[in-house]
Amino acid sequence: MTEHTTPRQSGISCDVCRDLAPLVADGVASADSAALVKEHLARCEACRTEFPQLSPEGTENPAVPALPVPDESRVLRRVQNKLTLWLLGFLVLGLGGSMLVVFSPHSTLALLCFPLVCGVICWFDDFLWRLVPVLAALVWFVWTLAAELPYYTSWQAAVLSSATGALWPFVFCVIGALAASLFKYAFGKTGKEK
Repeated sequence: MTEHTTPRQSGISCDVCRDLAPLVADGVASADSAALVKEHLARCEACRTEFPQLSPEGTENPAVPALPVPDESRVLRRVQNKLTLWLLGFLVLGLGGSMLVVFSPHSTLALLCFPLVCGVICWFDDFLWRLVPVLAALVWFVWTLAAELPYYTSWQAAVLSSATGALWPFVFCVIGALAASLFKYAFGKTGKEK
């Protein structure tokens, strides 16, 4: 990069222009700063060559293409998809871990595991959390049915016992979602901010 400075008759120097130009290109500079940079680029060939995407009309360098503008909706969609994948992974690990805790000597910790998993997912996703209580009850039902079926004389009694027991994780998950919703409300995170 060559060192060059323009005398400050009116406007800004090349050094100031080089400092402000990236901010103007990103759209985060004030309107006054953007106007000063554009004015400087209109009269300074060296800076115009260095920042062709900011050159005023009629002075653009056709040999250097302008930087592409990112598609904000596409970027936002990619971030949301990544967050959803992380939450699904957390859901699988959280429910599996909760079930392991239930059948461990520390089964009282399950009172915290189910609400915690559902609460975290409720905090980050306004839709996915609705699946958590149902999935928790389903996992509980299948897990306990498989574990207790040999101890019952009839399969109907085992199904009834497992279905009754599956209400507890459902209720605990709903309590976790309610707590997360109250925290979201208290901290002003309504999910409607765009």
